[in-house]
Amino acid sequence: MATDTGPLPLHDLIRYHGRLYVHPLEWTPRHLDLVGCQFQDVASEERAYKADENQRDTSASDAEEIATNPIYAFKSRSLGKILVGEEHAFIRVRAGSPFYFEGRSVHRPRYTIFHRHGEPQNYLTQGSPPLVGYLHYNFVIGDRGRRFDGHRPPPRGIRDWVGQELRCKKLAKIEPKNWIEDQYLVCILLALAQIQERKLKGTKPASYISRLIVGHVLENESMLFYEAEITAELLEVLQSPKTATIYRPWPTIKRKKIPYKPYNTFAGRLTAELVAPTSSSYKRSTISDSVLKRQLEDESIETSKTRQLMA
Repeated sequence: MATDTGPLPLHDLIRYHGRLYVHPLEWTPRHLDLVGCQFQDVASEERAYKADENQRDTSASDAEEIATNPIYAFKSRSLGKILVGEEHAFIRVRAGSPFYFEGRSVHRPRYTIFHRHGEPQNYLTQGSPPLVGYLHYNFVIGDRGRRFDGHRPPPRGIRDWVGQELRCKKLAKIEPKNWIEDQYLVCILLALAQIQERKLKGTKPASYISRLIVGHVLENESMLFYEAEITAELLEVLQSPKTATIYRPWPTIKRKKIPYKPYNTFAGRLTAELVAPTSSSYKRSTISDSVLKRQLEDESIETSKTRQLMA
């Protein structure tokens, strides 16, 4: 438990735990505990995804490349080949979007986003996200380590033992015991929900499904798959944390492993997981009161502007 009374509203977290108000790469498991966010392993399901024999044969070598090649550029290229294209589920891949806090971009994680064909609204009505993220976890290791590198390197040929020891102590307080439960992943899942909200036109849902696949240079058996249902109310809290005096639930992050082998079916199995519908389908009736009120206010403002232009 975060406290004797449960998780804290973000307003209280900032007020009473100001020292935890840090860069996302410096988040610790304590941050997740205080807001009531946790990871949960779920069993993998056999999902059907149609692929012709030619696609299965050509994608096998790409799957093996993703699993065994330690170089990110080759992994990323092969992943794009099995996911992106007219005959595949995704139309393009782009650099990942930033994480926003208090209405401004505070951090841009090093990840990529795969966008689906068509309009985002079409997928949300089916309970499927219009985009998914991909993270090469070794970027996190490097970026986090650089957060504690000394600003002034020691003279050439001299090793800074004291600085190195201090750096290791700081990292030890932040690094998770198991990388697959790294609290930093929450930042990316939130960023994926935020970009969905920004891109969606018209009536918006009460929650967004964020999906993230993660690879590690030392993990050549499975790709990690993460899914989180992030409410529009929580996104409102991140927008205005200092006025968020009421606790809004944080997601339970579902995690599963997608085995690389057999290689000739990996592309189909991965795609099936990424595009599968969820039980949290987009419904107008599930829109939260606060979000609906904001949408009505926005529509009222737009109507007023239109009338002024037509007058």
